[in-house]
Amino acid sequence: MMNSELSREDQVDANEEEVITFWEEMPKFPGGDSAMLEFINERIKYPEYEKENNIQGRVRVAFTIESDGSVTNVSTLNKKKKRRNLEMEAERVIGLLPKFSPATQQGNPVSITMTVPINFYIVDWRYKLKRFFKIFKQHGHTYGKTTI
Repeated sequence: MMNSELSREDQVDANEEEVITFWEEMPKFPGGDSAMLEFINERIKYPEYEKENNIQGRVRVAFTIESDGSVTNVSTLNKKKKRRNLEMEAERVIGLLPKFSPATQQGNPVSITMTVPINFYIVDWRYKLKRFFKIFKQHGHTYGKTTI
């Protein structure tokens, strides 16, 4: 028979730090969310080996925005050996983020963890054009002439 009551040692002290799951104000990147996306896009470099071998995917990067706004504890979630270079590049760029305005709770700055997805996809315009013209032709159109 199990005792469903906690012993005195197992009970949480009311004076211990509370885990916050909701923030009154989320952290803000200088210039807003679109500026953060622009910052990431301008600095991300598709690793050459992965580009040549058509290795693509979404990398989710978790990081902490400290109560002073600095970015720390950058790490990739759901690591995959096949795309390790993509993960390292995503971590590198997130590590470059400048200070945020920190999240606040009850008017005080707090540290929080955020996750950002970074997509690595190769756009092959030759393939897209070939597919477009195939569909175009299937619908009765010809190049340079219109079929009625």
